[in-house]
Amino acid sequence: MLRQFKNYLIFFVAVLAIWFLLGKMNIIPSFSNIFKSKSVKIDETPILIKEIKELAELTTIVSIDEVVVDSINANPALLAIKSITGLNLNPLSPGYDQLVLICKGRVTAGTDLAVIGPPDIFHNKDSVSLGLPPARILEVIINPSGVETFIENGDWTTAAFEKVKIKAREKMQARAISEDILGKANARARLLMNNFLSQSGFTKVHVYTKY
Repeated sequence: MLRQFKNYLIFFVAVLAIWFLLGKMNIIPSFSNIFKSKSVKIDETPILIKEIKELAELTTIVSIDEVVVDSINANPALLAIKSITGLNLNPLSPGYDQLVLICKGRVTAGTDLAVIGPPDIFHNKDSVSLGLPPARILEVIINPSGVETFIENGDWTTAAFEKVKIKAREKMQARAISEDILGKANARARLLMNNFLSQSGFTKVHVYTKY
């Protein structure tokens, strides 16, 4: 019985020695690692995305502009004369109704942060990379007080006035785009988000626009 107990004891000590050696070689967990409480790693990406989305729609660039737009209509009698004679009549000649408006307004361009998701952000320790959606035109506004009638010949309905205002908004937007308002908005958004992430504790920040 004593001899059998010694055999069990020798076997147990041998197992402990082998386990200790394998643990030192990192082949199996060591005794200390088995009983040590392990730290829980929390993915901070959803939290960071939530903080970014709380900034909502990031307005970056506002362009103030003034445009001149017009509309010309020929009355039925003049159209009949043109049809019979085949002449190209001057639109400024009598018989043409003309409406010319001077419109003042603003074009706003910015970045919609609400569409940012996990694929757009990557962070590791103190480094973070963020891909922003391209800036877009958020609104084109012409206030009623910013509309001045320069020429009004003939009878023009409210609907006709509205069509000319729509034409003014389209012209204002096209001019703002030609002056690179979207490029300036993208640059501004990258700067603002770079500052935001730096203030959040990241030391290595890379912000880019996903064209």
